[in-house]
Amino acid sequence: MSILNGIFKPTIQIDESGQSTRIVRKGMFVGIVIVGGFFLWASIAPLSGAVIAEGKIKFATNRKTIQHLEGGIVKQILVRDGDIVKAGQPLVLLEDTRNSAELNILRDQHDALLAKDARLIAEKTLADKISFPSELLTPSTPKRVELINKENAIFYSKRKILNDQISLLKTELSHSKDAVTAYQAQVSAISENINYRQEQVAMREGLMQKNFVGKADVLNYRQALTEKKEQLAEKNADLNNTRARVAELDLRAIDAKNQYIQQADSDLKETSSQLQEVIERLRPAEDSMLRRTVLAPIDGQVMSLKITTIGGIVSPGQAMMDIVPSSDDLVIEVNVKNIDIDTVFTDQVAEIQLNAYNQRSTPMVSGKVTYVARDAIEDPQTKMVTYPAHVMIDRDALKSLQHVKIEPGMPATAYIKTQERSMLEYLISPITQRMRHTFREE
Repeated sequence: MSILNGIFKPTIQIDESGQSTRIVRKGMFVGIVIVGGFFLWASIAPLSGAVIAEGKIKFATNRKTIQHLEGGIVKQILVRDGDIVKAGQPLVLLEDTRNSAELNILRDQHDALLAKDARLIAEKTLADKISFPSELLTPSTPKRVELINKENAIFYSKRKILNDQISLLKTELSHSKDAVTAYQAQVSAISENINYRQEQVAMREGLMQKNFVGKADVLNYRQALTEKKEQLAEKNADLNNTRARVAELDLRAIDAKNQYIQQADSDLKETSSQLQEVIERLRPAEDSMLRRTVLAPIDGQVMSLKITTIGGIVSPGQAMMDIVPSSDDLVIEVNVKNIDIDTVFTDQVAEIQLNAYNQRSTPMVSGKVTYVARDAIEDPQTKMVTYPAHVMIDRDALKSLQHVKIEPGMPATAYIKTQERSMLEYLISPITQRMRHTFREE
């Protein structure tokens, strides 16, 4: 047995040693695989980075302070603190006695000049009737109807005078033309008679030379011929004078129209100038009148109402109340540390934690960077240098949170996503930065 034990014992020892070595090797292999796998994962697996910035919620549009340009006396206050108002809704009415009187005077002047302007245009263009502008016709008022009737009466009266004048000239012109025709006929007849008498004189002179008639007879015929020539000269003079009269009457008819048009044109220039002056005065007066009713510029809630007394005086530019927007986008107003500003840009995606609610039951909401300041500010108390930025909350993301009601002023944390890096880069980055500082030459 001792021999057998001696034979088999070394073999048993070798087998136990080999099994232990294999276990160690397997352990080392598993360890190497685990460590290698970790480094492989750390070198290729992307990890999202983020810049963490604290801030508070506010509306993208700041609250609107309601002021009045001219000020005035409070006539009626139509809202109270906390009221919800719509854009364009009246908030306050101010007294308008002085503005109303001045505006009415200017409007009456404007309508009168507008009606006169339309009449003068019709006169200048020799139109058959006045084309009044639509703003004078609608809305129709007794004053405007009176103005229209007045200008129509003036127009037709002046047109009648012109037409009567031209008609009279045309009648006289017609008579003169008839006289010209008559004179032409007379001149033609006398000319023929002269020719006949000239033949008679020639014949009598021939007979006198043959002593068939006496000289007295010839002289009588010559006298008759001379009288006819004088008569012809008179008729030609009358014909020429009548033709001149016809030309004169034509010119007078044309001149009557031209004077009518020129007078209308001159009056139109003056009236248009006056109308423009009134329009320039009317616009600010109408604007001032409209501003007597103070309107809400946006949808929102009335806050900090500062006028409460009917008959109280509102100074020019005085703040009457504030309106906090109710349907505006919400943003997180955050301060980004100066060491992180190089990784924050507009349009970057962000996750927002609403710190006022339980973080376990309230998930993060998505958002986007909409503004990054170009210059840093320093907190006077902490001396910390930061860059203001705005992160807009996604409205669609808020709709899924039925129990969440967000109000301006609530605290929030924005996780602004930056470029993805591997775990190995995160681990090595401090070492490489330290080495750059350590080995940098002085």
